[in-house]
Amino acid sequence: MSLRVLPDLTDPDLYANGDPHAAWAMMRRECPVLWHDHGGPDQEPFWAVTTYETGLQVLTDWHTFSSTNGTFLRANLSDSFPGGGKMLNLMDPPRHTMLRRAFSNLFTRAAVSRMEPRIREIARDLIAAAVDAGACDFANDVAAEFPLTVAAELLSVEPEDVAKISKLNRLAAENSSEFDGAIAQGAHLEILRYGADVVQKRWENPGADLISAMVQAQHNGIDVSVEEMVLTYDNVLFGVTETTRHTVTSGLLALLESPRQLQALRRGEASLEIAVEEILRCFPAINHLLRTATADTTVADASIRAGQPVTVWLASMNRDETLFECPDDFIIDRYPNRHITFGGGMHFCLGAALARLMMRVLLEELFGMTREIALNDTPQRIPSHLTSGLESLFITLRPR
Repeated sequence: MSLRVLPDLTDPDLYANGDPHAAWAMMRRECPVLWHDHGGPDQEPFWAVTTYETGLQVLTDWHTFSSTNGTFLRANLSDSFPGGGKMLNLMDPPRHTMLRRAFSNLFTRAAVSRMEPRIREIARDLIAAAVDAGACDFANDVAAEFPLTVAAELLSVEPEDVAKISKLNRLAAENSSEFDGAIAQGAHLEILRYGADVVQKRWENPGADLISAMVQAQHNGIDVSVEEMVLTYDNVLFGVTETTRHTVTSGLLALLESPRQLQALRRGEASLEIAVEEILRCFPAINHLLRTATADTTVADASIRAGQPVTVWLASMNRDETLFECPDDFIIDRYPNRHITFGGGMHFCLGAALARLMMRVLLEELFGMTREIALNDTPQRIPSHLTSGLESLFITLRPR
């Protein structure tokens, strides 16, 4: 197959109006490791990996594929990435291991499970407001507010600041098609300022939150800088909030479009815990991850040179035909389900247990508090090669 027919993976229109899954399927068949040099005039070329096993090889081999020069596509890939080596997702071991250990106890299964009563209370309040109104934009009124409200205490976001930080986070994330653009940069700067204020407060008055854990690590003799604390705050804020928002919204749409499976969940004939894994597989909030080769290497017969950027397309890996039967079908009782939505290797998502719990609880409460949910409008997809999700999801709700 001629490379001339392959789409531009950085074209926003492919994600808003096209079929990126068809494009990735074609690449898995014809060119699973592709030198992508047919982007726009401002986009530097990069390697694109679309198959499961090869993508996992890249994600787990941090010696050869480094995270320190950015983890998402941008126009100026040859330039050093701001924050490289100073933020959790922009670090390699041993520094990454040290910083992760400083607060990983906040995200263990046991720690997360203790949050369930509060998570359920927040979900009920948001859904009750939507049910009382009779309709809502689920993506923005519920799914966007829910994870940040849940994580507010963990991230030291004051209750009165939740709406403001949520809006800033969305601006930073949804301008990802222009990742280095003024809007995204401005939003990130405001978040960083907020994080710096949190560091100052927790330095003087520690609590049981993310920044306090890093402050305590420094008091215990671990070299954690204030800059690393602030940048990691921004990193975790995005990871905890935006990804859950997009995935659960896309999952609800899929269930509304599959009424039989929705009814099976409502009647308890199917496991919502297993269904959440299928939602995660089909609708990862992040399309790709970027790594940079540290040495000349070979990946699936492709000769990659040191310094070249390598992208791994998670959304494609999750539909690899060699691993998943009927990969394009949404099957809520699919088991086992070895999706790669939370990444792999040293950078496996720290908040995976929290994301799974939040999604399950939100859907449980939504189904438990309503007897009918219906679409109000045609959903529009986000025009981004990074963030996968819906601009909005307008629904009507009828209470039980």
